[in-house]
Amino acid sequence: TIIYMGNLNKMRGYKMILDTMKIVHAKHPEFFCHIIGWMDYTGIDASIPRLNTRETDSMGIRYTPPVGVMEMPRFLKQASVCWLPWQRSMNHEFGTPIKLFEYMATGRPVVCSRMGIISTVVNETGCGLLVQPDDPQAHAEALIYLLTHPEEAAQMGACGREWVVARYNWSVEEKKLLAFYDQLSRQNGVTEREGVVYDHGR
Repeated sequence: TIIYMGNLNKMRGYKMILDTMKIVHAKHPEFFCHIIGWMDYTGIDASIPRLNTRETDSMGIRYTPPVGVMEMPRFLKQASVCWLPWQRSMNHEFGTPIKLFEYMATGRPVVCSRMGIISTVVNETGCGLLVQPDDPQAHAEALIYLLTHPEEAAQMGACGREWVVARYNWSVEEKKLLAFYDQLSRQNGVTEREGVVYDHGR
């Protein structure tokens, strides 16, 4: 099973998932993509199937409406590969999707669109494969490769998990954030007394 978890819309790859899974499912009818989350069909042509239609399952896609936070690990553990098929936009080029780190934390390999910070993280950690965002054939080949090479996929997943434990987690990031706030406060003449922040003359 391939999993996509989270809000899904045009720019997050809704049509890309459908186009890709047509290719994947034609070659491997046993492979499915499980989508879990909110759907936003804004800007998506009416001729493209919606996930609550009967055609969906025949394309190798299963859909579950949003689940509670405590249920998410159960679904993620059932997956073999995690997928991030986002399309190019300014926000996606410079943003850092939390779902990538959630995927990595499960110890599963990822297939991600090659862009911005996503590429930096995947290249640095070796946690999965990068493909062109707008190429369904490339997405399909990467997904099939990981699903048919379980040992290599497991190694990539383990690498991602190690990086989350060692670096990409709040315990590490909070120290950086607090140090940044401290530096900013010193530069702007702000001091803290008895739990209250005073701004000197600003």
